[in-house]
Amino acid sequence: MLDHSTPSRNFITLRDEILERSHLKEWEKAKLEWSLVAIYQSEENMECLCGHYPIREICEIANEKTGHTVEVGNVCVKKFLEIDSNKIFAAVKRVKKDINKGLNKDAIMHFHKVGILND
Repeated sequence: MLDHSTPSRNFITLRDEILERSHLKEWEKAKLEWSLVAIYQSEENMECLCGHYPIREICEIANEKTGHTVEVGNVCVKKFLEIDSNKIFAAVKRVKKDINKGLNKDAIMHFHKVGILND
């Protein structure tokens, strides 16, 4: 049986890398310094900050206290920032395929927050 209370190696790597770039050094407080600033689909395989390879759905996150930015995979953003970036990626793919399609609530909220969309 798997023990889900024990952090995975990838999570430990992600946590250590994020803490190294954070102002605060306690995980629960440090992760509040970070926010999603951009997403994109990479043409080439990339490696997540946690060490997972390959990733193509890239999320750029920034620390408002230190100014650090890093690129992580879609799965890590979901675990780390508790943002369902899958919905944002799905909306972007849908609109790229058919410009007449609309964005979903998650995509609209994210794009408004980062200044891509305005009122």
